[in-house]
Amino acid sequence: MKNILLIALLPLLLAASCKKDKLADELSKLPPATQTGANTFGCLVNGKAWVPEGSDGNNSNLKIYISGTDFDLRAYRLLDTKSEILVGSVGFTGLGAYELDGVRNSTGVVFDGCSVNRGTTAYRIGQLTIENFDNAKGIISGKFSFNIYHRNCTDTIRITHGRFDKQL
Repeated sequence: MKNILLIALLPLLLAASCKKDKLADELSKLPPATQTGANTFGCLVNGKAWVPEGSDGNNSNLKIYISGTDFDLRAYRLLDTKSEILVGSVGFTGLGAYELDGVRNSTGVVFDGCSVNRGTTAYRIGQLTIENFDNAKGIISGKFSFNIYHRNCTDTIRITHGRFDKQL
């Protein structure tokens, strides 16, 4: 009887193990989580590794703007098409956690025909955590995750395991 139960549960155990292996494989494609001003950015977009890549010839593909209490982190990728991630929050005061709730932020994405920018009414929920903010050394680093959905998009875009480390 125990053998029959084990055989019945084996597919479930294998599927769970396979899912963990896929996650570990995608996470290994992201830059390490550092706090040294390494100018890195990475996250998973719907479970797939995403890092900035390419250039338009004029601008960096990773930018941070801090103006008063406004914080904007922008990263883009130019391959076949342009994709972009914007993590933004108002009420920025330095170290700590900031809710990305759609009311007090400018979080957005451009992916696969889905474009949600600042000012676009959309469902947003997530968090930005500033782990290191050293004005004297000009370094800011942290992590983020959020979900965003707009009625013109085919599905919710899930940004997870986000990390950045930028020299200001």
